[in-house]
Amino acid sequence: MFDIFLLNLLKLMCKLRPSSYLVSIIDNFYLNKAYKTILKLEKAKKYNYSAKKIKIILLLSGINLKIKDDNFYYKLIDVINVQGNLDKNRSVLTHHLENHNLNSIGFRTWLNLRDIFYLKFEMVLGGICRTNAVRSASINSRFSYNKKDKNRAKLDLILDLKKNKCSKNIMHFENIFDKELINKFLLLTHTVKPLKKNCENQKEEFFKFLYNKNVAIVGPAESNSNDAVEIDAFDIVVRFNYTFSGKNLDQFKKGLKTHISYFNGEQFKYLINKMEGKLPNDLNVACIKDNEFKRKEQLEKINPNKVIKKISNYNSLTFYSSLNLLPIALLDILEANTKSIKIFHSDLFLTTNRSPNYYPSQFNRDGNANIKVMKESFLNHDPLMHHKFLKIIYKKNKIKGDKNFQKVMKMDTEEYLKNLEKLYR
Repeated sequence: MFDIFLLNLLKLMCKLRPSSYLVSIIDNFYLNKAYKTILKLEKAKKYNYSAKKIKIILLLSGINLKIKDDNFYYKLIDVINVQGNLDKNRSVLTHHLENHNLNSIGFRTWLNLRDIFYLKFEMVLGGICRTNAVRSASINSRFSYNKKDKNRAKLDLILDLKKNKCSKNIMHFENIFDKELINKFLLLTHTVKPLKKNCENQKEEFFKFLYNKNVAIVGPAESNSNDAVEIDAFDIVVRFNYTFSGKNLDQFKKGLKTHISYFNGEQFKYLINKMEGKLPNDLNVACIKDNEFKRKEQLEKINPNKVIKKISNYNSLTFYSSLNLLPIALLDILEANTKSIKIFHSDLFLTTNRSPNYYPSQFNRDGNANIKVMKESFLNHDPLMHHKFLKIIYKKNKIKGDKNFQKVMKMDTEEYLKNLEKLYR
């Protein structure tokens, strides 16, 4: 509860007196808290703290597990410190975490513990904590700070339900969230009722541009597959963070065509600050996040012949995890009634290397720095949620993918998390 109070106070201070320093503190609030807790748990192992002292460290870090077995806490710090019989220790932790009392533990406890596990690349244990957080928030109003927390958790669980069960819940969610947005979200992920087929009813140039087209979405991961000819054969090619003409393009692997690009906040800032907002000549459409519409207007003035689209804010529906560019692009493109969508060179971070020049040289992303950024991004872009979400869309035959994407979609979520562990450890 104190975390929520402090975070809201910081946000209020930033609103009254905007500051890049305060924005940085707010954006990294839970990340920094998790790092500090890890340091304390490492110290606890070094000096052989008692289980009581370990519980106090966790409690002061917002983790109130109410597990009485002292052995759990010793095994926890062994895992955090990568010591002892790790497989046995993980098994003990898994048993306790999966056999909990949802009514007695608040969802913020689970999320704080998840953050620690993810930063230590304990993805399966972190995934269990996130699942517990969602279930706890959905059933336990005592620990839900507002209605939207509770209903985001319920929406997360509903993604696993069948179409007929899902449709019964639409009216409830329309009363909590933006009616148009929640209806689009449920239509796109569950096809509760048919989408409009007549593109003339959609006035936006973006929808007309994509209507009834075959679309390739090309990710930034390095690839050994010579997919360029197939990619360029699609009517529309979508890429991420396409800040200059020819970026990552080649005639063998990535292809030579680009029509639409989605931009994350980091590279959009780079585009504005370092390239004066000038979009590549060969780009038709730029899709950006812009809650205040100011950046959209700015980009339109600089690029009068380009279509600038504000991305729908589906993050307002997600439970303490924001969508990364791939699911954001998919939801956006699915609205347009395309003929087909195929994903290339994206395996949900099971490839650590990115295409040459994907990150500007000013970002200074060598191998270790890139892995650190990816690791920390898991706290904001939860890998469990993304795998589950994309797999739902894939199973409904709304999208296809190259062999690497298909391989990831055929994994169950625990297997996917184990593969992340092997790669990043």
